[in-house]
Amino acid sequence: LVAPRTALATSFVAHAFSHSVGVALLTGAAVRLRAYASRGLDAAAVARVSVFVAGTVTLGLLATGAAALLCTEAPVRVRHVAIAVRPVGAILAVLVLAYLAWSALGTRSAIGSGRWRVPRPSVGLAMAQVMLSVVDWLLVGTLLYVLLPTALPLEYPAFLRAYLVAQTAGVASHV
Repeated sequence: LVAPRTALATSFVAHAFSHSVGVALLTGAAVRLRAYASRGLDAAAVARVSVFVAGTVTLGLLATGAAALLCTEAPVRVRHVAIAVRPVGAILAVLVLAYLAWSALGTRSAIGSGRWRVPRPSVGLAMAQVMLSVVDWLLVGTLLYVLLPTALPLEYPAFLRAYLVAQTAGVASHV
């Protein structure tokens, strides 16, 4: 077991590296492996932690991205192609709702096999994952908005929608 103080410090550094260097799953896992190996965790345990963190971050981005896309009427334009955003927002929302439904109604205790089984989270844990990550994405977007020059004629809701849509597209483009 890792002490909460160590876990928080490691999480902070891993998150900072992940978003600064890129390839978040690998860079965050490398930082966690380095920090947790001295605490007795093996690579498989660190991989599970890394997947849990990546899943949590993704759930929050899906939820906030869904809200931003569902609240946006204008299509996203990529070169000469206009992409309707509301259907994409609905798909993102369905993914988050499916995860929450699996946690509440799932009949299997886990998915996967052998050492690579992902246990079904409790409803409380699944909700906490989504809510904590949503708050994280909203705080980061808000902080970025606060740091913008005040002379820009940009309202906070419009900026936040654009930020979340851009983050969602950016993460999806890495896939």
